[in-house]
Amino acid sequence: MTAYAARRAARNAGAIAVARLISSGSQFAWQLILGRALGEADFGVYGAVGALFGIGAVITNFAMSMIVIRDVARAPEQAGRYLSAALLAQTVLALIAYAALVAAAGYDPLIQVFAAIAGISLFIDLTGTLAYDQLLAQERMVTTSVVEVTQIGARIGIAALLLALGFGLVGVYLAAIVSGVIRSGVLWMVLRRTGVRAIFPVDRAVLRQLLIDAAPLAAFAFIGMTYARIDTILTSGILTTADAGHFNAAFVIVAGVVELLSTTILVAIYPFMSRAQTDQPELFRLLVEKLAFFTLIIGVPLGLAFSLFAPAIIVPLFGANYAPTADILRALIWYAAATMVVNVFAQALMAANGQRRLLVFRVGGLLLKLALSLFLLPRVG
Repeated sequence: MTAYAARRAARNAGAIAVARLISSGSQFAWQLILGRALGEADFGVYGAVGALFGIGAVITNFAMSMIVIRDVARAPEQAGRYLSAALLAQTVLALIAYAALVAAAGYDPLIQVFAAIAGISLFIDLTGTLAYDQLLAQERMVTTSVVEVTQIGARIGIAALLLALGFGLVGVYLAAIVSGVIRSGVLWMVLRRTGVRAIFPVDRAVLRQLLIDAAPLAAFAFIGMTYARIDTILTSGILTTADAGHFNAAFVIVAGVVELLSTTILVAIYPFMSRAQTDQPELFRLLVEKLAFFTLIIGVPLGLAFSLFAPAIIVPLFGANYAPTADILRALIWYAAATMVVNVFAQALMAANGQRRLLVFRVGGLLLKLALSLFLLPRVG
């Protein structure tokens, strides 16, 4: 690797890391503000719709981003064919996801209405993501990072303005639609300047290979997203939207802890872990053991602290109306502690090409979680 290539790789990695940190931090702070502004019931609706939308977004993308970025980076001359193939496939998948999203929300008329509104963003976001993937394949990480951070800022700003004007939850989803249109428009303008154009008619061979290559990753992503968000959906369906709001507040904190103390670190170290698994097996084993050990050292005291001081954490962040969330957080924080350790071994399996085994574990875990939730929610609350 030349000095220029090394500097470019470092700059790109730094841009993505900074953008991720700013975006995650901004969205975490926004969730805290939103919880107070909406109240428990509407925040529960927001959480349930967000869970359904997250699953719908996974269906729409079908894990094609990773395949497009990989293949276009290797063969830039194929960019137009991949762009048109992904556009066709994801538009069809978005229609399926939208129908499934609205149908799945049918257990509650209010949630179904907001799911129908939020689902519009599936189509808007996919167009922006298509351009985003092409730009990443060209290693334009700085540009895409600036656009993503700006879009998050615009979304929060517009939503805050609409909330102040009394639009309520509708304003939150209108802000997502407007900021999504801005993001998509900017990314496509940048992409057009690079000379990439969708080539029609769609190359069937490219489309078929894209679907085949993405299918295993899509299944894994779907199971993972469903596993993470099924609790909010079940809580809003079996209990009440206020209960779902209390659960969603605890989930926001737990997700933030996992993102900050686990996901960010594992994403940064994944390339090194992958190389070590191939070239230095002993170093790979040592790395996994040390990561798991230090994660455990962090997770246990963290769980104890949150368990002891849950009310002192929840009430200042979300308000007195969310006091019942403290009991949920006391239990859910141990899920975060366990998840952070498990994520180390999950990433090790990914680096060792053990995706199929990991998928089996995920499916088994989802089925067990679903069964326990259906049994415990009506009895324990």
